[in-house]
Amino acid sequence: MSQKPKVPAPQRYDGKPGTCKGFLTQVSLIFELQPSTFASEKAKIAYIISLLCDRALDWASALWRKQSPICSDLKVFTDTLQQVFDYPVSGREAARRLQDLHQVHQAVADYAIEFRTLASESKWDSKALVSTSYRGLSEDLKDELASRDW
Repeated sequence: MSQKPKVPAPQRYDGKPGTCKGFLTQVSLIFELQPSTFASEKAKIAYIISLLCDRALDWASALWRKQSPICSDLKVFTDTLQQVFDYPVSGREAARRLQDLHQVHQAVADYAIEFRTLASESKWDSKALVSTSYRGLSEDLKDELASRDW
């Protein structure tokens, strides 16, 4: 007998822009790992609503109470949730932010995470990304890299 993986519930989502995609990714992982627990579209939507709070909950509660068709189709519900609350970085905006991104006083790991996040939203090829990534590094790190034997 196989045991369901124990996956913690994601933090409640309050409608804060920029965090909706991560919230929905965590929820989709739970659905993937526990399919028998969430057998219907409506059960999945109800679970998502149970994890909402503040203005996101106000929005979803109104739809649920009036039995909106949005609450019967998971894709429509999650797409609408993202349209209402998440303001994704578009390709053009991601490109602009990549050009402006500099490591300065942050750890290189933090710079790399921010860079990769923006790069995934951009339409740039790998050559442009490598060049821009290097250009954004701190001068100290560039000096360190230049002194290494490759």
